[in-house]
Amino acid sequence: MNDERLRLKNLKHISIVFFIQTVGILATIIYDGVTKGIDAATSSPVWFVFIISMIVLSLLNLSISIDTYEVFMKKPKPYHLILLLATVIELLFGLAGKFLPGGGNSGGW
Repeated sequence: MNDERLRLKNLKHISIVFFIQTVGILATIIYDGVTKGIDAATSSPVWFVFIISMIVLSLLNLSISIDTYEVFMKKPKPYHLILLLATVIELLFGLAGKFLPGGGNSGGW
């Protein structure tokens, strides 16, 4: 049987199992962190499994979001407008740091 509905249902089951597994791993890490300290929790092999699975999940989701984003991508604004806006923001922060209370240069510059 090659029914598309069965494949979709199987993928949903796999994602539910992955979610439950991730919650279990996270609960184990939190328990180790509370009882043995944060150093013991982060040096555990379960921590590395959790980190690797989150990295893989992020990379897989990134490829999906990039494919979706390319369809709705807007035309970029001209570079000089972005540069002008960054310069204005930089000047505002610089002036605020200079003239607001606690600012200024008391160090001799």
